[in-house]
Amino acid sequence: MLKQIVILFCIFILPFLAKAQNQSIITGYAPEFVGQKVTLYAYGDYLTQSRVKIGEAFVEKDSLFKINNTTKETIKAVLEISNTEAEIYLQEKASYNIEYYKPKDQAVSFVNQQVQAVFYGLDTTDINYRILEYNNWFDTYIYYNQKLIKQNGFLSVLDTFKVYAYTQYENVNNPYFINYVRYNIANMEMSKINRDNKNGKQQAYMEYIRPYPVYVKNDQYMEFIKGYFPKDFESFSIHMKSSVFLSLDKASSTRLMRALGKDPLLEKVELRELVMVNMLGNSYYKRGYNKQNLITILDSVRVFSKYKTNATTAKNMLLYLTKLEVGYPAPEINIELTTSKYLNWGDFKGKYIYVSFFATWNQSSLNEMKIIKDLELKYGEDIEFVSFSTDKTKPEFDDFLKNNPEYKWNIVFLGEGHELLERFNVKTIPAYYLIDQKGFMAQSPAKSPSPDGLYESIDRTFFEINKKPQQKPQQNSRGSY
Repeated sequence: MLKQIVILFCIFILPFLAKAQNQSIITGYAPEFVGQKVTLYAYGDYLTQSRVKIGEAFVEKDSLFKINNTTKETIKAVLEISNTEAEIYLQEKASYNIEYYKPKDQAVSFVNQQVQAVFYGLDTTDINYRILEYNNWFDTYIYYNQKLIKQNGFLSVLDTFKVYAYTQYENVNNPYFINYVRYNIANMEMSKINRDNKNGKQQAYMEYIRPYPVYVKNDQYMEFIKGYFPKDFESFSIHMKSSVFLSLDKASSTRLMRALGKDPLLEKVELRELVMVNMLGNSYYKRGYNKQNLITILDSVRVFSKYKTNATTAKNMLLYLTKLEVGYPAPEINIELTTSKYLNWGDFKGKYIYVSFFATWNQSSLNEMKIIKDLELKYGEDIEFVSFSTDKTKPEFDDFLKNNPEYKWNIVFLGEGHELLERFNVKTIPAYYLIDQKGFMAQSPAKSPSPDGLYESIDRTFFEINKKPQQKPQQNSRGSY
C-alpha cells in the first residue's frame, strides 16, 4: 500500500536527483543496488495481479537509475530491484525523483519484500502526493477519535470522515484519485455490507456501483468489486444455481452470462462478465467443477468479449491457471549465458527436460545434485538436465562449479530475484519439473531424484521414458520453444 511510501516535503531537490528537462523520467538513487537491474511493471489486471513490464534500467556506478515514464494515463506501478519492490503511482508526463533502499534485516525469500520509496519534490497535484495526504489525514482522524471508536464502533466515525472527505475533494479534477477515495471508503464499509447482507448489499450497489462506469484500472475499485461480489458460484439461490451449473456443464459463456444476469446486482454487462471471469478462476481448483469447461468459457471471453479489458483479464486468468498444469506449455525462458548466447527450450528439441532449482547453501539441494549426476550419466541420451541456481551472488555459484567439475549438465545462475522463479511458482528449494519433447509440462511438480514418502523417485519416470521409442523432432512443431 502507498502508506508505506514516504514523501519528504523539500523546498529543494538533492543535486544527484535533478529533474530532467522536457522528459518524463523516473530518476532513482539506489546505492545498495549498484549494478542491479531495475524493472518497472504495470498491472495487467487486478484479478490475477499479473504484471506487464513497461521499462527497465540498471543502477549505474553513481547509484542512479533512470526509466522513462511512458504511461498515457494514471496507473499503479511496481518498481522491482533484485528481490525487493515498491509500489508507486504514475501520471502522464510526470517525472519522479526517488530514493530506494533495502529493507532492514532482509530475510532469504523467493517472495519480493516491500520497501519504502522516498519521493523528492512532488507537485501537490500529483497522484502520489494526494493519496499520501489522504491516508495521513485518515490516520490522524482515527487517532483523535479513538475514544468514540471504543464507544460507538469504527463505522460511526467512518460515516463522518466520509462526509468530510467528499467535501474536501469535491473540486479536485483527478478521476483516479476521486475513485481511489470513494472506493477506499467503500472497502472500509465492507463489514457493514457483509453483516447486513440484504439491505447493505442493495444500498452499496445503489451508492457505489450503479451510478458509475466500471473502473477496471483503479486498484481500490477492483478491491471493492472482489470483496462485494461472491468469489464463486456457490452463494446464489437454488433457482439461479441450477441455471448456472447447467451453463457450466454446457461450457457456454453465453448461457452463463444469461444465467448470471438474473441477479439484479449484475445488470451491467461489462461488470457481469468481469465478475464471471473471477468466479471461473476461483472455481478452477474446487471439487465438482470440470476444469476443461471452465477453460473453454474463459477462452471464449478472451476471443469474443467486446470489452478489451475483460478479454485481457480472461487471457491473464487462463495463463495464471494453466501455466504449470500438465499438458500446457511450459513457461518460456530466454536466459543470457554470454553476450551472444541464450538458453531456451529450443536448445533441447526432441528431448524431455528435467528442470531443477537449487542453491549451494541448501544441503538438500547439494545431496540431490549428486544423484542428478548419476541420473544424467544413465539417461542423458534421452533426457536433458537443466539446473538453475538461486544463490545470492554469482561468486558463490562459480565456486560451486569450480569445486564440482564432474557436474557436466546445464547448470545456470539465476540469483534470488529472477522472474523465472515466479513463472515456475518456486516457493521452496529444491524444486523439480519435467517438460516433454514438445515443450509441454509432463510433471508439475516432478518427482525428486531421491525417493519420497512412497519410495518413488524420478528414476522410475526416466526408466519408462527410456523404454519408449524416441521420435525425431518435426519442423514447425507446436511447443513453447
